Amino acid sequence: MNRESHVLGGAIPRVVAACLVCAAPFARAAAIGLKISPPAITNDSVGKVTLTIPNLTAGKTVNVEWHADLNTNGIIDAGDQLITSFQVTDGQVPLVAGLRNLNVPGDEDGLTNGQIQVVSYYPSAASSTAIGPSLIRVSDPSGSLTSVTQAFSIPGTFIPAPGRPPQRVMWTLRESVSLSPAPACPTSTLRCRNRRP
Repeated sequence: MNRESHVLGGAIPRVVAACLVCAAPFARAAAIGLKISPPAITNDSVGKVTLTIPNLTAGKTVNVEWHADLNTNGIIDAGDQLITSFQVTDGQVPLVAGLRNLNVPGDEDGLTNGQIQVVSYYPSAASSTAIGPSLIRVSDPSGSLTSVTQAFSIPGTFIPAPGRPPQRVMWTLRESVSLSPAPACPTSTLRCRNRRP
């Protein structure tokens, strides 16, 4: 073996290693996975929607956001209303006095295995969902993983009460639902603040 090949042979691995170190900040982070089951439900459905979130490191916490896709373009824009958001951690479920709190999302498989399974019951007074097209985004609060967004739809129609015009463009299911405007309270008392017809 001549001296030139020996010198080049040692230099090439160092050059490759230096290139890898320089390129590391530009490498793309791994993407979070998301599977929504079922991919759509009807407005009169009774059941559950399951979000399966794979491609995580064990014990990872993620943000889940549910947006109403008001302009139906499949992208979360400034005008798309945030319906609900929460954080969930791989392997953890919220407990109250040692029992599962079903009102707060958690990892239903209960395993710290790099995959989160969130179950949302529909309809539910504890959660909020929008009737119509919506987008679900899962993101990493630390930014080390690339977020993912998927479409989800609850087709439905709102029919106002006879003689009353609709009061809102988008309807959401929340803890308290009022499909008609509340009557005005007399200014002389505050006791009727949340009175309904």
